[in-house]
Amino acid sequence: MIRIKNFNVPFNDQSPINDLVAKRLKLPPQHIDEVVIVRKGIDARRYKGAPIYFVYILDVKVNIAENKVLARLKKDKNVEIVTTKKIDKINCQKSKTSRPIIIGFGPAGMFSALVLAKNGYRPLIFERGSDVDTRHQDIEKFWQGGQLKENSNVQFGEGGAGTFSDGKLTTRINDSKITDVLEAFVEAGAPPEIKYLHKPHIGTDILRIVVKNIREKIKALGGEIFFNSQVTDFSVKFETNVVIGKSTTIDQLMEDEGFEAVFIGSGAGLPMFMGIPGENANEVFSANEYLTRSNLMKAFDDSYDTPIAAGKKVAVVGGGNVAMDAARTALRLGADVHIVYRRSEAELPARVEEVHHAKEEGVVFDLLRNPKKINVDENGNITSMTVIKMELGEPDASGRRRPVEIPGSEYDIEVDTVIMSLGTSPNPLISSTTKGLETNRRKCIVADEDNGQTSKEGVFAGGDAVTGAATVILAMGAGKAGAKGIDEYLK
Repeated sequence: MIRIKNFNVPFNDQSPINDLVAKRLKLPPQHIDEVVIVRKGIDARRYKGAPIYFVYILDVKVNIAENKVLARLKKDKNVEIVTTKKIDKINCQKSKTSRPIIIGFGPAGMFSALVLAKNGYRPLIFERGSDVDTRHQDIEKFWQGGQLKENSNVQFGEGGAGTFSDGKLTTRINDSKITDVLEAFVEAGAPPEIKYLHKPHIGTDILRIVVKNIREKIKALGGEIFFNSQVTDFSVKFETNVVIGKSTTIDQLMEDEGFEAVFIGSGAGLPMFMGIPGENANEVFSANEYLTRSNLMKAFDDSYDTPIAAGKKVAVVGGGNVAMDAARTALRLGADVHIVYRRSEAELPARVEEVHHAKEEGVVFDLLRNPKKINVDENGNITSMTVIKMELGEPDASGRRRPVEIPGSEYDIEVDTVIMSLGTSPNPLISSTTKGLETNRRKCIVADEDNGQTSKEGVFAGGDAVTGAATVILAMGAGKAGAKGIDEYLK
């Protein structure tokens, strides 16, 4: 197979793709047997008046010797011969008697359950929140001024927080599990083009349909799902398969109830804060709360009963993709917005295009700055934020250069709203009640990337509970890895 990278096609070019490929490879069209789109993006920068381009990565099957084709294009670094990789599958016998426990029915738990069910297991899934239809109905009522039920909170429930995000699936990290997950999405009703688009995006309405279809597939294969249930308040009676009230930990499930394997996919919905003075002021938000109020609760619409203190001068602390979302949302609500980040632009964890769009829209970046204190008036309202200048020292464990404070460089910036976008961490309830379950300094569960195995025998984990907040696809890929680990453990 011949791979062509950076294959640019003008937006208004209607030529058949096979003809364009043949021209690029300097071949007659009849030598092109098949063209497969690996990835499709768009370049709309229009640099120096250039047109808008679709940018493809293509795999091309030809009916002549591939090395002869490359010989003609030896100076073209964007053309190469590739071998397609097989996706790792679980191979196991059907009719498994052991029933793995899945904690959480967000992306990681859902895909772990799906893979296990497809391979002969009958997983028992326990989800703290409601099913996706109930969540949606409750939120619709809330928009009209009702009260949002606890179990319809955006951070948990069937499908996880991602079910009510903007439908952004992945950053296309090079991982074979992603291809498998996207295939499963398409099987469950997602549009086929998500398999090759540079930034797959299917919208929340379709995402809800996909979630429901995956759930029904799991049930059809023998899995059981219990909504509005927590590990700390249930056990299972096999004679009736019902959930009964009982204070139960993972240790008790395995030692007393006899379960052999547990997958933890409980997510990471706990916002992180800095712990600086003034952080409990009235107008300090986590990015989660700010975006939830602005989007899910429609705070941007004056006709709804869920307003937000939008602010006129907003500081967003952090440099990830969520920080960019929060900054651009605040901008749309009429604020002057500054992003305060303690490292330089080169170390920003957000995608380059997200930073580019934020700058383009008018967000100001205060780099190599870190908050020291949030200043408030006698009523607890923000008046300013004290920041200190930073410089970069030696690399830390993440490989990025460690930011170091410059003594005596503090100054105040005038703000009336602060949004903390410092990531999220898992709820510590499960880890704190499970003996021998190792966590890191961010309270995330430590698990093997390839099979989800934790430090406790028989306990596996994946998704945001392990990585902190990430994408839907990466969480599902981790769910698949966990299913593979459980299968190997139970054989």
